[in-house]
Amino acid sequence: MSNGLPPRKRLMPIDRWAGVATQFERTDGGYLFRRHGHGPAIRVAMAERDAFVAAGMRALLGHAAAFVGCGGAAWLVVREMMADSSPDLTAVAVGIVLSLVALALYVSQRWYADAPARALAHRPVVAPARDPDFSGRVGYLTIAVGTSCLVVIAALGTDQPRSFYVAFATIAVMGGIFAAIGKWFGDAALSPAQYRRALAAEDTDQRHHRERAAALERAHPTKAWHAPLLLAVLALEIVVLIGALCATVAVAGAITGTGYAEMAFGPFMVAFVAGLVLGGLLVWPLDGWCKRRTGSSAIDALNVIPDW
Repeated sequence: MSNGLPPRKRLMPIDRWAGVATQFERTDGGYLFRRHGHGPAIRVAMAERDAFVAAGMRALLGHAAAFVGCGGAAWLVVREMMADSSPDLTAVAVGIVLSLVALALYVSQRWYADAPARALAHRPVVAPARDPDFSGRVGYLTIAVGTSCLVVIAALGTDQPRSFYVAFATIAVMGGIFAAIGKWFGDAALSPAQYRRALAAEDTDQRHHRERAAALERAHPTKAWHAPLLLAVLALEIVVLIGALCATVAVAGAITGTGYAEMAFGPFMVAFVAGLVLGGLLVWPLDGWCKRRTGSSAIDALNVIPDW
């Protein structure tokens, strides 16, 4: 029996970043809204859901533009205020301020993503809340390893002045701190029973992953060409990501009229973030094609870091 809704569309990464579409789930004749994806269910019409999602997308694009403007302004203000300080100290201050700007915009974006909850607070609840999705929880070890990798990248830099890499490393450390604090608050929001279920869910997910991998291997035995294809696709994804970074940096250089080595920190970081976003959007369909061909994701093939 048809529920009168259009065919399901797979959520794009940008939909997940906006944080609105993921709070709605389809049902007969419309959608159920669950705050944060697991709150009490509230029934909404299709047109209402589409309006909320569109508003969330506009908010995301607006915040991205605000980061460019606010980040550039913050960099100019800090550089002017610390004109007499050492370059390394100025770089640390720039890194901290840019991190705080990004954090403030992230909090603002999450507030906009929570707009449906405020607008629908008066609606009757049709189903109780459920546990959060415990799958894919990031552990402190993953945060520490990711932060360390970024710091190592900063330490290996050679073309830019040292102050650039000091600022880059500062932003990496600040990002790791924010991520760890966010995880702590997320865990603290769970009840003791939910936290125990979260740990149990992680164990169950790992067991199911092993079972699915074994079943997939039995149904579709690994062929000799799977491993080379995974490595080739992974290498291509890295090349695509680097290419996207180079392209956005080149565009920033053309706009500012400077080369890579002479480019100021602010424009370079804006171009760097834009390159990561562009690279992610390009890599996503490539990795999906690889998964359809081999049954495995080239990116997931690197998921060997134990967590806690």
